[in-house]
Amino acid sequence: MKIKVATYSGFMADERPERFILDKKELRVTDVLGRCRTPDSESFRVRADDGRVYTLARRIADDGWELLNVREDRADREDRANRDNRADGDEPNGRDDPLRFSRLRR
Repeated sequence: MKIKVATYSGFMADERPERFILDKKELRVTDVLGRCRTPDSESFRVRADDGRVYTLARRIADDGWELLNVREDRADREDRANRDNRADGDEPNGRDDPLRFSRLRR
């Protein structure tokens, strides 16, 4: 899907995405999680201010941008799964909560 992207240009042109428009909504990039460059394109995995993680690719030949992937942030997805799996009224209790323990090990 083609999208419009506003980039930061520091040492290099189009160094990293700062904002992009998706479905008529402007999203601000809060964090660049990864970057991959090939001879034909440059891809960025970014977290936006809506909490989702997007993979954006810039085609070098025509300087166009595409949205390659959208997913929820892993922490948000794990929190929701943990809440859904917990019985009503149960609260996580530190080490017995496997989700919390896995986060502490990172």
